[in-house]
Amino acid sequence: YGTFQDITQHKRAENIQTVLYQITRATMVSETFEDLLNVVRKELGRILDTTNFIVALYEPEKDTLKKVIFIDEKDEFIEWETENTLSGMVVKLRKTVLLDKDEEARFAEKYHLNLLGSPAECWLGVPLISGDKAIGVMVVQSYTDPKAYDQSSAKLMEIIARELVLLIERKKMLEDLVIAKEKAEESDRLKTAFLNNMSHEIRTPLNGIMGFTNLLNDPETTPEERDYYSRIINQSGRQLMSIIDDIINMATIEAGQAKLRETEMNVNQLLKDIYLQFLNKINNSQVAFNYHSQVGDKQAAIMADETKLMQVLVNLIGNAIKFTEHGGIKFGCRLHDSELLFYVEDSGIGIPEEFHEIIFERFRQVEPDINRVAEGNGLGLAISKAYVGLMGGEIRVESEPGKGSKFIFTIPYKPVSGEPAEVAPPSQAGEAIIHTDKTLTILLVEDDYSCLLYTSDAADEEDS
Repeated sequence: YGTFQDITQHKRAENIQTVLYQITRATMVSETFEDLLNVVRKELGRILDTTNFIVALYEPEKDTLKKVIFIDEKDEFIEWETENTLSGMVVKLRKTVLLDKDEEARFAEKYHLNLLGSPAECWLGVPLISGDKAIGVMVVQSYTDPKAYDQSSAKLMEIIARELVLLIERKKMLEDLVIAKEKAEESDRLKTAFLNNMSHEIRTPLNGIMGFTNLLNDPETTPEERDYYSRIINQSGRQLMSIIDDIINMATIEAGQAKLRETEMNVNQLLKDIYLQFLNKINNSQVAFNYHSQVGDKQAAIMADETKLMQVLVNLIGNAIKFTEHGGIKFGCRLHDSELLFYVEDSGIGIPEEFHEIIFERFRQVEPDINRVAEGNGLGLAISKAYVGLMGGEIRVESEPGKGSKFIFTIPYKPVSGEPAEVAPPSQAGEAIIHTDKTLTILLVEDDYSCLLYTSDAADEEDS
C-alpha cells in the first residue's frame, strides 16, 4: 500500500513567500533602484522565466517610457514612446496584460498598434500604480515558450509591482526631503548673508548722516565745512532712500502687487535723460560713457511703463559703473522683430558663467560677503528681472571674467497709434506752471513733526 500528495502548489506558495521576503529585505539594503531590480529578477527567476525582464518609468511630460532596467535577448531600448507599444498600453489601460503570440496580434489590431520590438511567444506586462496613476510598467517575456506565464504569474507580478511602487514612493519622498532640506539651508544662508549685507549697507549712510550732523553743530565748524558736510548728509540720505526703495519694491514684487502702468512715452528721450543723469556721476576719466538708439523718431513713441523701464536701465547702468574702472560703458536700444531690445555693455570685471543665472535671484550676489569689491544690496538684478518679466520680456547676460559684461533685455514693441508724442525739452521736463492771480491756501496733514517742520521751512524759503 502507498499514499501520495501533490505538493506542487504548496512548494510554489513557499517559494512565493521566500521570494517576497528576499525582495522586501533587498529594499532595505539595496543602494540603488537598479540593484534592487536585479535582486527582484533573480528571486522571481525561482518561479518565473525572467530571462527577459524590463522595468520602465512613465514620463507624462513627453508621453514616453524610460528604462530603469532592460534585459532582453533581442532588443535594447533606453526610452520609447507609449504609442504603438504593448508596455505603453499597460500604462494607458492601467491593468495587467497577458498575451500569447496569437493574442498579441489580435490585441494590436484591436488598439491599432504598430508593435515596437521583436514579437514574443508569451508576453506579460504589469502596471506600477501609485494612487490613481500608472507611473511605470514591469514586463517579462519569453521568445520560446508560449505557456511561460499564466494568471498565477500575473498575480505574483502584481504583488511585486506593489512592493516596487512603495519603494519608488519612499525613495522619491526621501529625495524630496533632502532637496527641501538643502533648499531651506541655502535659503537660510542667503538670508543671513543678505541681512548682514543689508545691515552694512544701511549703517553706512546712517553713520554719514548722524556723524556729519553732529559736526554741523560744532561751533568751530567753518561755513565751507558746513557746506561740505551738508552735501555728504544729502548724498547719504539719497543712498539710504535708494536702499529703502529697493526693499519696498522687492516686497511689492514678492507679494504679487507690482502692477504695470503703461503710458505714452518716447524711448529715445528716455535714453537721453538717463545718459544725462549718469554723465555727471562718472568721475573716472578712464571710462568712456555713451549711448546709441537705432529706433527712428517716428517709431520711438511707444506705450510702456516708463518708471519700471527706467529703473531697469538705471539698475544695469549703475552696476556697470560700479564694476568698471577703465574702458567704456555703453547702452542703447533697437527694434528686433516685434520687440524692443535694450542692452547695457561694459568692459568691467565680468561675471563667471556659473553665476549667469543665479545673479538674477533675490539675495544672490557674486561676492555675498561685506568685504566685496563694490557696494550694493543684491536686489537690483532681481528687481530688474521681475520688472522685465512683468512687462512681458526676458533678460539675460553675456559675460566672461576680465572681458566685461553685456546685459540684454527685451519688451514687446507697442507703438503709439497716430503721430509720435511731442516731448518737452529736457530743461522743461517735469515742470508745472500755474497761472493764477488768486492767493492759494494749501492744507497739509502730516503725522510726523519733522516732515511738517521741513515742509513749512521750505515754503517759507520759497516765499522769501
